[in-house]
Amino acid sequence: MPDNDLHSIWSVLQTEASGPEAAIEAVPSGIQIKAGEVLLGVDNNGRRILLVPLRPGEAFAEDKSGRAIRLLRVKYENTTYLAAVSLREDLDSVFTQFVSELLTEISDAASPAAATVAALSRWRLLFSSGEPAGFLSDQALIGLLAELLTLRQLMAADEQRRLTFWLGPSGFQHDFRSGSLGIEVKGTLAREGRIIPISSVFQLEEPPGGELFLYHYRFEQDSTGLTLPQLVGEILAMGVEQDKFKELLGEAGYRTERSEDYRYRAFRIAECRMYAVDGDTFPRIIPASFNGNVVPAGTTRITYSIDLTNEPPSPMSADDAEHVVRRMTE
Repeated sequence: MPDNDLHSIWSVLQTEASGPEAAIEAVPSGIQIKAGEVLLGVDNNGRRILLVPLRPGEAFAEDKSGRAIRLLRVKYENTTYLAAVSLREDLDSVFTQFVSELLTEISDAASPAAATVAALSRWRLLFSSGEPAGFLSDQALIGLLAELLTLRQLMAADEQRRLTFWLGPSGFQHDFRSGSLGIEVKGTLAREGRIIPISSVFQLEEPPGGELFLYHYRFEQDSTGLTLPQLVGEILAMGVEQDKFKELLGEAGYRTERSEDYRYRAFRIAECRMYAVDGDTFPRIIPASFNGNVVPAGTTRITYSIDLTNEPPSPMSADDAEHVVRRMTE
């Protein structure tokens, strides 16, 4: 089964996940083996599960201690299954690839349980080390997607297609800067609220003598939505300097040669808001929040979250947000 189909099925199941502790919601995968049909499921916490039916007496070595994935024997609707359970949401994409490969193997395997255990041993390094090299977690992907959507707007407004505006990959104070104007970009998959993590006391401080704006995108998983390779392709087609753009993408953790790995990770924009970060109505901690405009000595790092769920502060109108983008390119 293609990765995109698997991802879509699990996304729907995760959206609908509910019920008592340890409850499982499952649907057929379309893969039939001798012991029955392989199922795709989630538990009440939304964790992805592959259910491989077992023949009477079929044994396998359970793995109840894995930190990223576990193999368990479970009962579901009077059938005994080997359950491969993904424990980490940030590794769902790796788990999806693992299952996609596994489904092509177990249909003809003499022992699907043994084939599952063997496949997991091959994939163990990827699960134990987090994401494979050059592979973005969902959180990092969403952040990059938000920055690239903003970059696309800037490139559309700038006839010279200058990439010098984009400073996010270099770890600069703000994701985009042009003269005394700055734009900080945040993306989230949260279904409710607008809780935004801030990584430093300087992140929401205006450029010297200038203005700062915050772009907040809320995404939802959607198999018909936008993928990272699509957005990268659109920006390349706008005529930006390709080598420089690919260099910046690499600094952000995205490798264009691995674009196929992201083809099934699609999202739609559920909400997009721009805020002017100024005055006393915008929640933030900056050096000016402290006596003498100086962070207390001995304070090594401050991270916090702001809540923009309620108003004020109020978002800017679409026209005003577009005007900010045009000003950045002047």
